[in-house]
Amino acid sequence: MSRLIRLASLQSRQTRATILANSPKRNYRVIGRGTSNDDGLLDRVVNFLSNVFGKGVKFFGWLINATLGTVWASFTGLWTLIVQTSSFIYNFNWNITSEEITQRFQQSKLILSGLAGGTIGNALGFLACGVAPSATILAVNESLGLYLLKEVGEEALDEFVANVSVLVAISFRLTAQNIFFNAYKNTRRAIKKYAADNKGDRKKLINTFYNGKIADAIEVWGEPNSKPWSFRLAIEERIESIQNPIVQEFVEEAYDEFLDACVEAGYVVANSLDNWVLQQRQAQLLQEQQNNLIEVLPDRDAPEERLIFTGNNQQVKSQIISSLNTFQMLDNRDVGQIIGEPLLDSVRKPPTSLTLRIILRSASKPPWKNRDGSAAKIVRISIPNVKKSKLDWLLIKKAFGGINGYLWGRFMVIAHLDDGNLIKFFAGSESEGKKILNSLIQLTEAELTTVNITEETKQGARLKYKSLYKESTRIYPANLTIINQNQVLKINEGIATTRGLYKRRRYLIPLYPDTKPDNFDLITQELLRKDD
Repeated sequence: MSRLIRLASLQSRQTRATILANSPKRNYRVIGRGTSNDDGLLDRVVNFLSNVFGKGVKFFGWLINATLGTVWASFTGLWTLIVQTSSFIYNFNWNITSEEITQRFQQSKLILSGLAGGTIGNALGFLACGVAPSATILAVNESLGLYLLKEVGEEALDEFVANVSVLVAISFRLTAQNIFFNAYKNTRRAIKKYAADNKGDRKKLINTFYNGKIADAIEVWGEPNSKPWSFRLAIEERIESIQNPIVQEFVEEAYDEFLDACVEAGYVVANSLDNWVLQQRQAQLLQEQQNNLIEVLPDRDAPEERLIFTGNNQQVKSQIISSLNTFQMLDNRDVGQIIGEPLLDSVRKPPTSLTLRIILRSASKPPWKNRDGSAAKIVRISIPNVKKSKLDWLLIKKAFGGINGYLWGRFMVIAHLDDGNLIKFFAGSESEGKKILNSLIQLTEAELTTVNITEETKQGARLKYKSLYKESTRIYPANLTIINQNQVLKINEGIATTRGLYKRRRYLIPLYPDTKPDNFDLITQELLRKDD
């Protein structure tokens, strides 16, 4: 008796379905590390601390940029630095006493001490009254404790960041001012010491400048109860010394408005420069991100053979470089073409000095496609024992019909030469075959002995299989391979034949361009070179 088992009702299938339905990753069974709870208390605390420390790293980067980076990060920050420095120099009391400088030092210490105390007190207050109670609640109510830690931690970090940024910025500013005040006080002390000459020689020398008032000014420079002097006070005194009230009011307003307008115009220029730089960066980023469609012509003699690239600028650049490198590496190399004869024939037949292997195709230029998009037909013809004087690119191309090519078809032409070699090819008619043969015979040193021209009839297998019958097709010179064989004496070099060892040189040269390749003459020189 057969039993019907419902697989969906099995306990194991139901348990597996429940696990997959409640899995944090859809359709995956997630195995936790803990034995009691997934994402337990320790995991959650670790995740919280990771978030806090991650924000801390961002805080230190932001802090450096906020205090020092703004000086040179933008033109606005640079102009702000120039304005603040100029304002400090413009309003600085150059007749300040040493006691006042000392008081400024003490005042700076008080300011920094207060800021540091406020920052530390604020941090301890959040820790004592916010983080510690939240951690205590965490032990009782895990979800509530984590929520409180998150809220309090973010608020504490924001407060701490703000306080520390103010502390660092003011510390930097006060430190720079104190360095300036200290250098100014020491420089003034050195000048006053140099000018204080009991014998009067230095004083007389100094008094030769500015009508004898320099030495007296140095003597009272920075002394207690001395009159303050700054560029601002000096200019204001000059303006107030104008007797005519109308002229005085005009000069005063013009001077104040000039300063305000100069500062405002500088900020306008700085903001404009920052906006221009930002626009350029955004345009460059947009250009890098947008997709481009680029068509590259690797061979100008074959305009139909083009490469299409798409992607952003960086992707297109890498694709173009890789493709052009591959094109140059395979240029003038007919991959897959095997040049040579079977082993026994190559051993027994006498080696030919110069041989031409011509490749003709039914398309005049790359990418070697017919008009209907099919692959172009390939025809190969060999010319043995070529005359060195006939190694002319244009002459060889004309021998095979030139730019018009010749008509290939069902007439097989076999020419027997007196050196035992053959010239074999097909033509579209008997007259076409004779014309091409007369051109080819002019290239070889061998003499013609007999010629056989036969026509392949459309019978038998050629009638049954269309691809076996040679329809008349116009073919064009595509590539030229020149092979030269020189006899060598070294046993470990060359190809062994019954007549000795021979070394081959092969060069593949394009025939489809309208003009001779630039390196053809160099190739022929290298080809005819004999090894020592």
